[in-house]
Amino acid sequence: MPNYTIAEEPLNLEYLKELYELNRGRYHDFSYANLNCIFDIACHNPSMFPTINVQEVSDCVPYIYMGKWVDRYFDALMNIPCEQKVNPNELEVVATTFSEPETTIKESAYDPLSPKNIHKTLLQLFISRKVKRYGFIWCVGNVLEGIDFCNTDGSFFLKIQDKPEIEKSSNIKFSHYANMKKGPCIRTWSRLETECTAYNWPLLNNLVNRHRTDGFDFDGLDISEKDYQQFLTNITYRNYELRTLLDK
Repeated sequence: MPNYTIAEEPLNLEYLKELYELNRGRYHDFSYANLNCIFDIACHNPSMFPTINVQEVSDCVPYIYMGKWVDRYFDALMNIPCEQKVNPNELEVVATTFSEPETTIKESAYDPLSPKNIHKTLLQLFISRKVKRYGFIWCVGNVLEGIDFCNTDGSFFLKIQDKPEIEKSSNIKFSHYANMKKGPCIRTWSRLETECTAYNWPLLNNLVNRHRTDGFDFDGLDISEKDYQQFLTNITYRNYELRTLLDK
């Protein structure tokens, strides 16, 4: 049973919660507030539980699956690529590579991950810091299938791209205009507009402000490419452990 998703099992909600509680106890001194919320949302949208490789074949598969589900969130959060102590000149490649829409992505010299993958994580990290106060959670580690952000009441889901991708029929549920009558509202946001000639931050601001579940006492989200480039510059020259940024 190499590929398995708990969504395929006719499990009752209480049993699923028990499996989750047993597995999350393995990590101490770690805040589970966001993952708890993600878990509750997934329970109400079972098809969003991702497919995970589970080699074991036994009655314990659901338990093992849930353990791996918790692990992927924890591991992704604790191992953000640019946490590594690297040469600032090498990190500078990441910052400058994405300063212009038409720039061609080159392979990274210091890490097996390409700058494209590192940039994807940094883009989501930047967004997570900005939208947290508005009730949005970073679903890091693909704990919700193909979803990068959700709001705390599970009424809105967001998939993040650096630039538009051609949608395949298998990814139709991630279309820009999901049918809310058939399921949760899922939107795809691209940093670059379709022609890759302009940035699309105003749309992200609008989506977050419309679907926020918290932060109503704050002014609406208003971030721009300038803010993002400043974030990259800080990463380039300071290179602090990025994990601490999530707590700010």
